[in-house]
Formats: sequence, C-alpha cells, structure tokens
Amino acid sequence: IIFANPPFVPTPDGIDGTITSNGGREGNKFIEVLFRRLDTFLKPQGEALILAFQIVENDKPLILNLISQYIECRSVEITPAQEKSIDFNVYLAAYLELFPKSKEAAMKWKSDLNTSYGENLSLSHYIIHIRARTDTQTTHFFADNFEEKFGVDLMLRYDERDLARGRVFENVILGQIS
Repeated sequence: IIFANPPFVPTPDGIDGTITSNGGREGNKFIEVLFRRLDTFLKPQGEALILAFQIVENDKPLILNLISQYIECRSVEITPAQEKSIDFNVYLAAYLELFPKSKEAAMKWKSDLNTSYGENLSLSHYIIHIRARTDTQTTHFFADNFEEKFGVDLMLRYDERDLARGRVFENVILGQIS
C-alpha cells in the first residue's frame, strides 16, 4: 500500500519563496512522477491512497488526464474531500495577497490555465484510491461517501477564502516572500 500526501499545491512558476507544498503549475508534479512509476512501487495486488488538491475544470479534476495517461489495468476511485470547492479567482487572490511582488507571474499562470482549460476553474481536495491491478481496462469513478469511509470530522468545511489562503501559505518560506 502507498499512502501519499505529496506536495500538491497548484503554484505559479516564477514565485520566489515557494517550496514545501509546491506541486507545480497544476498541482500534479509529484503525482505525475508517482503515476509514471506506480508499477515499480506497487505489486499487482497493491493499492494507493493519495490526497490531492486539484484544479477542477467543469467538475472534472485535472488528475483525470494523468489517470488516463499513466494508470493501466486498475480501477481508480475519486472521492471529494471538501464540502465546497474554491473558486479559482479566490485562490489567485490569495497568491496576489501573499506574494504581491509576483503579480505578473500569477496573472500569467491564470492566463495559461485559462488557455489550456477554460475559465470555469475551481480547486478541491480529493482522495484518490488506486486499486489492485486487473485484466480489464482502467476505469475511474467518483464516490460520494467520504464521511462514511473516513469520518465526518475529516471532511474539509472551511470558508473558501480561508482555505485558499491556508493552502497558498503552505508554500511560504518566511523571509522569502516576494
């Protein structure tokens, strides 16, 4: 079994002072490496549970692209772990507030994401459960049973602005905010 809470915070390129949770432009930098090497890490009967903070395009987390690209012959269960998603512009505002000297980098990031995925973006947490290998094609499905599986107290129920600021703040190296 693999349990992963990787650096997953979607982070604009060119912002100084980010390191600890920097998951790259889409938040999937580490997850992509893990997915590419999954069969190296897991036996066929092995499973993985991954906490992911995802940019979401029209109710579809971007991790779906990586699942279809890298995961072979496994079922993937995607369970929302957040009561309400964060509007992308609220998340962007947190970067602009905490990294005011990096406004140009943040705005370019937004523009690049909008070009790639459209303007209807949000962010949300998910538990990704990759199941044992099978002889069938990879499938993914969404489960709506987080509280039943993981408990009522673990569901993220925060004001979107507070949660956005908290996630962006994870990237801050004190004394290096620009």
